[in-house]
Order: sequence, then structure tokens, then C-alpha cells
Amino acid sequence: MADVVVIPGRAFGPGAPLLMYAGDVAETRGATVHRHSWSQEPPSPDEPGIEGWVRGEVTPLLDTVGGRPLLIAKSQSRRWSSVAGPVEYDHPQPRHGHL
Repeated sequence: MADVVVIPGRAFGPGAPLLMYAGDVAETRGATVHRHSWSQEPPSPDEPGIEGWVRGEVTPLLDTVGGRPLLIAKSQSRRWSSVAGPVEYDHPQPRHGHL
């Protein structure tokens, strides 16, 4: 099974209920879950260079995990999704209104 990396938002860590639940579900399905915590208070999302700061925080973990892990991120973290690179889908995506 694949690896999963949980990336927190700005205000809450990887143990916040939504992120904990998402990681627990992945683990229940056989994934190895890696929960990242910021080493210091994240800068404001409007601050120039925020993507570089996040990349510096998350890249060492991604390098350790290797491969192409599934990234689970809080809404604030998705603004920093440039660390993930382009998104590739292995299955057809639902059409609007058809989940």
C-alpha cells in the first residue's frame, strides 16, 4: 500500500480532528501515514516566499518517504500545493453533481 503524508494547516497541527480522521482512514486501509508538524509558526499565507518556506519544511519528509505519496492537507495548506507538483489521476473524476 502507498504512503500518505498529512500536512497541517496554519492554525492546527496534524492531530486536528479532520486531519486525524483522514489519516486514520488511510491507515485503516493499509497505508503508512506520516504526519508532519511545522518546526516553527508558519508565516502568513500572504507573505512572499510562503511556497519556499513550506517546500523547505515538507521536502525532507517527502524525500524520506520517497515515491509518490498521497498528500492530505488542510485548506490552508492547499494554497501551498506547489510542493506536490502536477496532479495526476489514476481514475476518472466525477462530473459535477455526481459523487
